[in-house]
Amino acid sequence: MIKNKAFFFIDYEGTQQRGSGPATATVAPAAWRTGDLSEFSHQGQPGGERSNYREPVPGQYRACFADHQSVAAKLFGSPDLYPLPNNIGTGALGITNNYIATSASTLKNNQADVKGDIRPTDKTA
Repeated sequence: MIKNKAFFFIDYEGTQQRGSGPATATVAPAAWRTGDLSEFSHQGQPGGERSNYREPVPGQYRACFADHQSVAAKLFGSPDLYPLPNNIGTGALGITNNYIATSASTLKNNQADVKGDIRPTDKTA
């Protein structure tokens, strides 16, 4: 007689959630992508001087960005990899939230549990 000797438990739980909606991001403007960082100049140009900036050695800051070119051209040059701004930005530099797109997200979770217990004889605990 096999009655009350084998017990099995099996369960499955699956979750799928999908979401979408508007999303904003801050991306580098087109000028920065070509290495033009002239808006960061502190050489007394109109609109380019910060009142709290003090140049430790005259000309040293400008030497860091000779002709206002940098590695930004390589980092941000491809709009296929890094999108161009498509919205008027906000903030001090006018770039905060300058990119609007739609986002989509998917969450899939599948899990299962199996448990078995076999007691071949009454002497087995």
